Amino acid sequence: MRRTKLNKLALLIIVVTLISSMACSNQKKEEFSEDVIEKIDSILETYDFKGTFLVEKGNKQYIKSIGEYSKDDIKYPIASITKTFTAVAIMKLYEEGKLDIEDKLSKYIPDIKHSDSITISHLLSHQSGIPRDIFNVNIDPFIKDDTLQNPQEFIEWFQSLDIEEEIEYLKWLNEKFNHYSEIHDIIINSDFQLLFEPGEQFSYSNAGYSILGKIIEEASQMSYLDYLNKVIFKPLNMKNTWFFEEESGNYSRPLSDKYDNEEYFKDLRINASNLSYSGGALFSTVEDMLKFSQVFTTEKILKKETIKKMCFPHKYNFGLGIITYPRDYIGHDGEYYDEFISKLRINTDEDIKLIYFADTSVNEIFRFDERVHFQIYAAIKKE
Repeated sequence: MRRTKLNKLALLIIVVTLISSMACSNQKKEEFSEDVIEKIDSILETYDFKGTFLVEKGNKQYIKSIGEYSKDDIKYPIASITKTFTAVAIMKLYEEGKLDIEDKLSKYIPDIKHSDSITISHLLSHQSGIPRDIFNVNIDPFIKDDTLQNPQEFIEWFQSLDIEEEIEYLKWLNEKFNHYSEIHDIIINSDFQLLFEPGEQFSYSNAGYSILGKIIEEASQMSYLDYLNKVIFKPLNMKNTWFFEEESGNYSRPLSDKYDNEEYFKDLRINASNLSYSGGALFSTVEDMLKFSQVFTTEKILKKETIKKMCFPHKYNFGLGIITYPRDYIGHDGEYYDEFISKLRINTDEDIKLIYFADTSVNEIFRFDERVHFQIYAAIKKE
């Protein structure tokens, strides 16, 4: 009889806990005051913002999508914010004891050049000396008798093409590299020179973060996306974050006329997923990115001491996959061709999250302008 009562009591506690948890998870955010909403509306209008914009302070939230192809639940390319996901995955493996951030690259990818002098920490903090991008692709018949090594030369050449030439090149490239894992072969087989001795200076490196993706796969014995799904997406209920999937049509597109070409739009996204990989290939929504911010405001994914280690600034305010900004904000930016800029800002002390995807094909003011952020922070400060 006593055991039956205890079982009923235990069941009751479980039910109440579940109901309470569901209530919390389904709790709607409150709106800011009319005055704050008007101020934010005015700021976005002043800068002719196009895209999706979200700012949250405590339980109050402002979210707005502006533009023909912008919606609250639509997927945008988050570009280099992918690097923060990659860094979180590395730090999770660190917590699990599957790697140490002071491990040499040679432990995981011995065939890559300079692997005995570069650590995981160097890669995370952009202090490896590995060039920003490693192009070792002979692109004949597009540039005769030439192998591109200089990323700026490549960008200038690509931008000089007309729309039909761009499509032709993208199709060729997507056939040549039809899976993101092949970017590893490009890097591993490249005879690149370090820009400096590892740890001595800072130089932003997309290639370094592609290498981190391979390390995640070696240490976890899972694919990059499967490991992110296991340790980040599922625990945070992020259902709209992944690489580009052609069958999922819920993607935003820039307002610039050239993106009306469906073939160009699709090929560009396939190309980004294949070549950007763990350095910039993820697509997401503002709501999913808000869920991701919990990595730094709770201990759902990482321990407090691990988060502190990530956020400690090394050179130029870069930590381990996360950047420290003025006024105690952390986060990362992403830039996707000349289409979108993505921003993630988190202030853990004041419980503020600022997340937006801006269409820069029609307006570049949001590209690197912190004035916009400061005006938003001032608008919500007293709420």
